[in-house]
Amino acid sequence: MDSMLGYVDMPYKNIGLVSAKMDDLLNYLPSRLTTLVMLLAGFVCSILSLQQRVDLMTFTTRLLSVLVIFYVIGGAMKLVLDKALNVMADKDTNENESEKADGTAGDHTDDTSAGSYDGNSDE
Repeated sequence: MDSMLGYVDMPYKNIGLVSAKMDDLLNYLPSRLTTLVMLLAGFVCSILSLQQRVDLMTFTTRLLSVLVIFYVIGGAMKLVLDKALNVMADKDTNENESEKADGTAGDHTDDTSAGSYDGNSDE
């Protein structure tokens, strides 16, 4: 959302600010966890290779394989989660549109209707 509403002009400058900060906040911990999981996988692979006394080429192949596998699994999980979140967002949007069509959403009184105070005391 912040990349879609990133205005630099003053009247619209703060439109995407909240969504950008929420995006940064919500993605801070998962990005750090991903890094830690990748480092832990590489560390475990290295320890097992040292314990088994494998040569350098086998070690490099194993380490690269483990990191690629974790990268592919992470990418697949991201696609699944993005699709699920998009489906949920579409469902919420459809529900809001159907409520507006039914007239159940926004049942508030209009302050500009008759009986509002316009500041004139001529009465």
